[in-house]
Amino acid sequence: MSSGGGGQGGSGGAGCAVACDDGDYCNGVEACVDGQCVAGSSPCDDGISCTVDMCDENQDSCTHTPSNALCDNGINCDGTETCDAVLDCQSGQAPSCNDNVSCTNDFCDLTTDACAHVPSDSLCSDGLLCNGVESCDATAGCQMGTPVVCTDAFGCTMDSCSEAAGGCVHTPNSALCNDNLFCNGVETCSPSQGCVAGAPPSCNDNVACTTDSCDNGLAACVHTTNDSYCDDGIFCNGEETCSATQNCVTTGPVTCPSDGIGCTVDACDEITLGCTYTPNASLCSGGEFCSAVLDCIAAPPCSTDAQCQDGDLCNGVETCEGEISGVPNSGICTAGTAVVCDDGVACTLDSCDPGTGTCSILEIDAFCENGLACDGVATCDSAQGCIAGTPMNCADGFGCTIDQCFEPGFCSSFPSNAQCDDGNFCNGAETCSTTLGCQPGAGSPCNDDGIACTVESCDDQLGCIHTPDNDLCPCGQTCDPQSGCGNFCQIATCQGKVYACGDCVDNDGDCHIDSADSQCLGPCDNTENSFFGGIPGQNNSPCKSDCYFDQDTGAGNDDCYWSHKCDPLEVAPNYPPEGSQCSYNPNANIPGYGGSCAQAFQTQSAGCGDYCGPLTPNGCDCFGCCAIPGAPTTVWLGSENPSGTGSCTLANVANPAMCKPCTQVPACLNTCDTCEICIGKPTLPPECTVQICENGEQVCGQPGQDPCAAGYFCVTGCCQQVPS
Repeated sequence: MSSGGGGQGGSGGAGCAVACDDGDYCNGVEACVDGQCVAGSSPCDDGISCTVDMCDENQDSCTHTPSNALCDNGINCDGTETCDAVLDCQSGQAPSCNDNVSCTNDFCDLTTDACAHVPSDSLCSDGLLCNGVESCDATAGCQMGTPVVCTDAFGCTMDSCSEAAGGCVHTPNSALCNDNLFCNGVETCSPSQGCVAGAPPSCNDNVACTTDSCDNGLAACVHTTNDSYCDDGIFCNGEETCSATQNCVTTGPVTCPSDGIGCTVDACDEITLGCTYTPNASLCSGGEFCSAVLDCIAAPPCSTDAQCQDGDLCNGVETCEGEISGVPNSGICTAGTAVVCDDGVACTLDSCDPGTGTCSILEIDAFCENGLACDGVATCDSAQGCIAGTPMNCADGFGCTIDQCFEPGFCSSFPSNAQCDDGNFCNGAETCSTTLGCQPGAGSPCNDDGIACTVESCDDQLGCIHTPDNDLCPCGQTCDPQSGCGNFCQIATCQGKVYACGDCVDNDGDCHIDSADSQCLGPCDNTENSFFGGIPGQNNSPCKSDCYFDQDTGAGNDDCYWSHKCDPLEVAPNYPPEGSQCSYNPNANIPGYGGSCAQAFQTQSAGCGDYCGPLTPNGCDCFGCCAIPGAPTTVWLGSENPSGTGSCTLANVANPAMCKPCTQVPACLNTCDTCEICIGKPTLPPECTVQICENGEQVCGQPGQDPCAAGYFCVTGCCQQVPS
């Protein structure tokens, strides 16, 4: 409530006996004019004829509620008028009288103030004679006429009505007369007689050796050749056959294929009805013999194996090969396969007995000796060959020494530290003693790296580790593993302006600056001590919401659309700043979106994802509804207390009065996976060894990691480009 003016003059002047301002907001501000108090005018008249202007004395504020009833002119045919809180009364849209019946004339009748539908047969006429006369039915639309009937008495004519001919046409179709019998000719159709029989085809081909016939199954004449008609009974002059086009033809005299033997005479024989190959020695050189199998040979051919054998079984058993049954001396002597007595063993002497053709094997140990005392005495075995002797034993009892024998037969031991290595880097390097065996290492090999803010440790797999610890640095500084403590922050702007979460200052005194502060949501965030953006006008348009993480007012210019009315968690108590005006309504209209709550819940534009997606922390949707560790439900970062101050912080995420519950919109949700930095949780789970950023972004925010480049800001562990 406003306070009164000072002095007797009251508000706005002097000379009045008492103060004129009565302190009431809703009746305006009273003034003193010429010594008289003059009443003020209402502060709530917005000049719009169709709004109901109300004044709230308790809040010193005005409301302007649009009323469509104040715009209604009572005429249905010009549509329903509506009230716009800014533009005053808006004309309605005339109702559609289209009854979806194509042949009716549809219009809104001002006399009855209702739609009329007048049928017109002319709108149905297709201009065609043969399909009859069309008509219009007011409800069923165009109705077809009764077609002209043109059927005649002949089944083979195609009867139809022709628009071009102006009446019936009877077209003959001979295909309808076909009885599918080729041999009785082709039937035809006469427009005046119907089907007329055809004339049978002639099948005579004038070839004497063929039998001519007609085949209905093949629908053709058949000319079957008869080879027996042409056969003259003589074999050696070739085979006679019947050609369907040339009459009788012959293949010519029989040609006997060569047997490959130069001294045989090849000829055709009418008695055997085949070829014969007769040996003729006169075709060989002087003194040679003719074999029907081997051609010309120097020695007489053989008939039995005994004629060829020499009595020595070690060179094999000779045989007579190539004999032809009934042809004496048609073969030739062939050497046998020699007996092989080599057993493949180098230390044996192998020999063959000519009388029996059997082998004997003699083992010679001397063939196995290498002259080395360290190898022991070798022996010969006819099955295994040389068998090594038992080497001299030089073992000294220590597993880490390499024990060797040296000629002419003495032992020596050499230490091998590798045999003592237990695989643990952090307990030092083990060594080998030739007198004591394995000896333990000297302890951890890791030394101080000289950086005060790193913690030294040893890992058997990774070696010496120097882990940066920001808690060892002064307040607000971070630890770099190469240069130590310092302020490595880079100022980040949001659309050309610098806010609290991009100014490189510890604004809330918690020793965490900008992106290192878990409550900073990006360079467009103007407070480090809560999740509330803190930028004047940020997303404060009642009920409607767009991208929470830039500095917009909710106008939707980032192509993200949502309404708190669509959230089923918007129930009593009515959370500020929306209050009861934004209570849950699944059928709510989202200004500018053009779709339902259910559609916005599942679908946001590609532009929304491209612009707002990179600004959205892991665990949040683009409208500021986030899953924060410690909160029993997802909470809205823009939660306020009744005074309009942001109320949701890390300290009170479990209090629904401070961090109000909300439903995340999956259409633009950035979930937080296992090995990602999450909102409100600046470190990785202990089981994660690799920090994940999608789309190849640079990781950031952890000790020892490089800061983001100029123009980029660390959002839940990943470098994102600041909005321009």
